[in-house]
Order: sequence, then C-alpha cells, then structure tokens
Amino acid sequence: MPRPIGILTDRDLVVRVYAEPDVAGANLVVGDVMRRELVVAHESDEVEAVLGKMREHEIRRIPIVDRDGGLQGVIALDDIVGWMSEQLRVATRLLEHQGRGPHVPLAPRFG
Repeated sequence: MPRPIGILTDRDLVVRVYAEPDVAGANLVVGDVMRRELVVAHESDEVEAVLGKMREHEIRRIPIVDRDGGLQGVIALDDIVGWMSEQLRVATRLLEHQGRGPHVPLAPRFG
C-alpha cells in the first residue's frame, strides 16, 4: 500500500505559488511546494480526535492511514461537517417523532 510523503492542497497552491510573484508556476513540480510535515489520522481514530488534529495543526484535510501507514484516503473538514449535519437531521427527526407519539411515522410513506 502506498504511504503518503506529503500533501498539496488548493491553499498551498495559493500561498506558495500564486501569491509569490517570484515563483514560476510552470517550472514547479509537486515536490517543490507540497508540505512534507504530514499530519495523518488513523482509520481507527474517532472523529473528535481527527477534528482535534485538524484544529491543532490548522488544516482542513488530513490523510487517513492504516496501522502500517498505508494511505486509505483523505478526509476533509467539509466531509466531517456534512456527516455531523446528517447526524443532527436524524436526531431532530427522532425527537420530532417521539414528541408526536408512536402513531406518527418517522418519514412519510409513499405508494
């Protein structure tokens, strides 16, 4: 399994390439601008721990590795926020359902 050696994000491109007038973007390779100080999360980490790493290192994306350090994917803050939003929607529907009594279906039935 491939192991991550760095990360390059859209923010890195803006800060390290486009915002620097002396940098010739056409002559650069990824290795010239990627961040090698890689912060990773493990696939067994809890979401709260991953958010903590993101907050501590002020990053919005984090590679996910297995126990051998093999790259499994990348998770973005937007992914986590979307997941949290869905969890809140489910909890809200459950609370609404419980407040109406057992005879009201949780979701409308069609057909």
